[in-house]
Amino acid sequence: MTEQTGPEYIRQFVSALQRRDHGAVLSAVRGLVQLRYPMGQQWRSVATVMLKDGEFALARAAADLLVEQVASTLTRFDAAAIKAKAGDLSGAQALLKTVPQSVPDPVQNAYFQGMLAFDQGEIETARSYLRRAVEYAPQTGPAWLGLAKAGGIRSEDEAVLKELCANLQPAAAIPFYYALGSLKHSAKDYASAFAAFSEAGQLQAQITPYDMLKDQEELSHILSEWSRDAIQELAIHDDKVGPIFVTGLPRSGTTLVEQILASHSHIVGGGEVEILAHCRRILGSANPIQLRSRDNIWQALESAQAHYHRLMADRFGTGRVVDKSLSTTRLMGFAAILFPNARFIWLERNPRDCAWSIFSNHFAEGIDWSQSLELIARRSASEHRLRHFWQETLGERLMSVQYEELVRNSEREIKRMAEHVGLPFEAAMLTPHSSKRVVTTNSSAQVREPISTQSIGSSEPYAQWLEPFGVAYAQARKDLGL
Repeated sequence: MTEQTGPEYIRQFVSALQRRDHGAVLSAVRGLVQLRYPMGQQWRSVATVMLKDGEFALARAAADLLVEQVASTLTRFDAAAIKAKAGDLSGAQALLKTVPQSVPDPVQNAYFQGMLAFDQGEIETARSYLRRAVEYAPQTGPAWLGLAKAGGIRSEDEAVLKELCANLQPAAAIPFYYALGSLKHSAKDYASAFAAFSEAGQLQAQITPYDMLKDQEELSHILSEWSRDAIQELAIHDDKVGPIFVTGLPRSGTTLVEQILASHSHIVGGGEVEILAHCRRILGSANPIQLRSRDNIWQALESAQAHYHRLMADRFGTGRVVDKSLSTTRLMGFAAILFPNARFIWLERNPRDCAWSIFSNHFAEGIDWSQSLELIARRSASEHRLRHFWQETLGERLMSVQYEELVRNSEREIKRMAEHVGLPFEAAMLTPHSSKRVVTTNSSAQVREPISTQSIGSSEPYAQWLEPFGVAYAQARKDLGL
């Protein structure tokens, strides 16, 4: 068979994108990479597509070819950004060392350096870079958010933050309200902190309103369509040991559990990879009724399984991987049929503490229900109902862990988790803060500290303002029969 030429691969790539033919897109990109075809700046577009499709190895390869074929400092900065998004933070930092701090401008450079350091646990370095970014350009919202997460907001920043909150357009003001809330919380001015976080949530709701009705419909479909019988009927063979899915509400302790498990010599932390959701998109549906109606059901499921394993291997190599994707609560049935040997761990936390932590944190995307206490209450109740449902459906494959018990009785709970995933306990699991692994969630700073009970009761100073959450949560639980 004659090998295709570069122009032929390019035509295939464009045509496959238009048809949304994922396999043909991959084939074309692999061909272009193998040829090291001279596409110059077009490698940037290829990398963007590969990032969107979760094909991180090919995205990194495209970044390398971009640097090789386009000799400029701006190209190296862009390639570093691609590598960071594709999980290669050390590669991104190495490239940045070859880029002047003025490229593409001092603000973007300092912000990028700061967030790379933060994600790798270099908190003091992160604060230094992020402080530099806000000093260059005080109106840079993401840098203030990063500084807040790194614990670098100072009392003297208050005047600047208040002025920016008052004078910017609503969408632009959101990160400054979160930063102001963080500052006020640190100063124990809880009334002002709550007011700032509330304003941020209200502004965010105007931009990305959340459809709770759609959420409830999704919950109803899961409860009515999945069952033990459905999972047994649709489960496919897998001779691999299976991933470890850690899930629960945001801010419930999932990052801590991932960090604990990833401290084991046979486990790799994958983070919020969301590959399972990508597999669902490729299939078109993870609904058991629609899956049964497919003519090629077993071929499709085996293809999805292979796709997941391949992407995980591309990113993390060998070893048991922890998948901490939050969407797993809604895709657990799908995960159970694709990976019959998988184990699941569901984190639960005091509802009010968890709600407050969600409400007071800014999320980049995917958690639009965090904007108000009522939405958080209803989503929390829905997730609690799902946890009960999946426990009944999956039985011993799913383990529930209470955050408060985990931090109070760490050794007991960690040994229990190790047994659940079928691995011997290792002492390193008791000191997860010693791990040097990359953490890119809002909990990055917290998991760099030893396990402690410090976050238990974190909502107590805000009890009077959180009463609407308690009322809405009780009603939502009642509506769901809890």
